[in-house]
Amino acid sequence: MSEYQFIGNIILSGKIVCKTALHIGGAKDTYEIGGMDNPVIKTIWGEPYIPGSSLKGKMRSLLDWSLGKVADLDPHKRKKEVKESGGKSKFGCRCGKQDCPICRIFGIEAETEEETEAEKGRDFGPTRLLVRDAFMDPESEKKLLELGRTTELKMENTIDRISGKAEHPRPIERVPEGTEFAFSMVYSVYSVENDGCKKDIEMFPHVLDAMALLEDSYLGGMGSRGSGQVEFKDIGITFRSKDYYLKGKEEQLLARFPSPRITQDQKKKLLEDLNKVACDANPGSES
Repeated sequence: MSEYQFIGNIILSGKIVCKTALHIGGAKDTYEIGGMDNPVIKTIWGEPYIPGSSLKGKMRSLLDWSLGKVADLDPHKRKKEVKESGGKSKFGCRCGKQDCPICRIFGIEAETEEETEAEKGRDFGPTRLLVRDAFMDPESEKKLLELGRTTELKMENTIDRISGKAEHPRPIERVPEGTEFAFSMVYSVYSVENDGCKKDIEMFPHVLDAMALLEDSYLGGMGSRGSGQVEFKDIGITFRSKDYYLKGKEEQLLARFPSPRITQDQKKKLLEDLNKVACDANPGSES
């Protein structure tokens, strides 16, 4: 049986900038002839936002591809083959191993009653990364409200290849280019089997890697048609130890980066600093 000890949380915060207009689909409130076919997701107050699930899912998908964790195997129908492949599947990694950054950081499916303890393999503990919904920056909201709306409409259509005529026009709602959202992520750090939380800290840079990969991909829908290019900026990395929550100890700002693409030297320094604050938070561990 694995033993776990909570050490603290690494908080990532900053801004997401829409370099091109953004479309993350939401449900239609009403249905009407000539109405909006493809609205963006909004809060109950009518303000567009970026769901944490959309951001986390895209980051995981890109990291799956970059680490070679994708194969044309259905984990629900071909479980044995997925296991033999090291957990690779059409839905990304499903290995559940301690040393797998995908499963450890982003989590895996809930256990089923049919699985044996050996098949479960989830001996790394809770999912490490929590991604919160990102809400519009007040300054961006103010600028858009001065224009009278927080979204734009883009018309798309189908081109008749013979006549060259545009047919079946449909309106697409998008968040305008230049809009900024405030994001926040929480990466929990645990000591597993008295490892001094080395593995969790060692894997943390994969979160920054996933963010960097996203900048050259797209978020939301219609990415191949111009939508969804985003950029992360003003990234702050702060450590909050267990005693921050239990004894009122101060948090520690470890780094600020203009973007998630950092050099190997910056990454090395960040890991050294994380190991130091983690050892201070867990005196019995070794860096």
